[in-house]
Amino acid sequence: MVLALKWGAVPVRIHATFLVIAALLGLTLQQTPLGVALWSAALVVTVLVHELGHAVTARAFGVAMVVDVTPFAPMTDLRLSGLGPLRRAVVALAGPIASLALGALATVACHWIAPARPTLAAAVHQLAWIGVGWGALNLIPILPFDGGYLLLAIADRVTGGRGEQPIRLGSAVLAVVLAIASLAAHSAFPALLCGLLALQNARALRARETESWDALARGHLTAGRAAIERDEVTVAIQHCVEARRMSSDPAVGSEAARLLAYAYALTGTWRSLVRLLESGGAVGMDDAELEKYERAARELGRVADAERIAQIRTGDTGARREGAHDAAG
Repeated sequence: MVLALKWGAVPVRIHATFLVIAALLGLTLQQTPLGVALWSAALVVTVLVHELGHAVTARAFGVAMVVDVTPFAPMTDLRLSGLGPLRRAVVALAGPIASLALGALATVACHWIAPARPTLAAAVHQLAWIGVGWGALNLIPILPFDGGYLLLAIADRVTGGRGEQPIRLGSAVLAVVLAIASLAAHSAFPALLCGLLALQNARALRARETESWDALARGHLTAGRAAIERDEVTVAIQHCVEARRMSSDPAVGSEAARLLAYAYALTGTWRSLVRLLESGGAVGMDDAELEKYERAARELGRVADAERIAQIRTGDTGARREGAHDAAG
């Protein structure tokens, strides 16, 4: 269930799961039902103000944003690739500033509330503490906190857009250090949170590394095609081998295998061609393509190689079709 609102031109969606988690956290921190309700409401208001700080600032820079108040996904995307690093830094800071401003206003208001209104005083008191705490927490220089995105924007400014890897690495290391410190202080929940942050950043680093290898593989494949066109078949073979080794993309691997098979046929290295087909290179090739290699081998008197290719044609048809389907998907 989602509560849909609108703050000016900014769409806001508050997910029921967030309200439930806010209530559960309130149960662990407060002693009375009223205390739980006030604490949970203060948390929801603080988070909403925080995210609106990001969204309204981004909109001032011409980027339309939607605020999703949910515990299971980023509430706002602070990557904002359409903005320059300095503007992204401003958007990242806007959330913590909004939270801290809310906390400061609530702190001042506490001194003006009459003692005869204890419920209102308690509510404003909770708002003051949570506002300041939430703002300070998000300034921690670890992704995906706002402090981490602030550092990322600065790093991108310095490195010309190549700041994510060092900031992800630094975030993972700092999260591990904080997790160890929390365990030493017998604080289980902060240690668990820091451990999850370290894992998240490590996975993001791994995904980034995979993307980089795939980009290199595509570059080798393009170079291999160009080498074939220049009749530099040996160079094409080297590029195709590297493309197959580097890529985790089945489509790139399949295309590299097809080009490599063609290059092996051109150079007459039939043993390498057969080994390629036997090791999975036939996946994604159609039957007519394999038949062409079989026929060429027979015409050249390489009967054993032709027979092996024929066995691959008849025995691996299902696997090749499945591989072609997976590559297309």
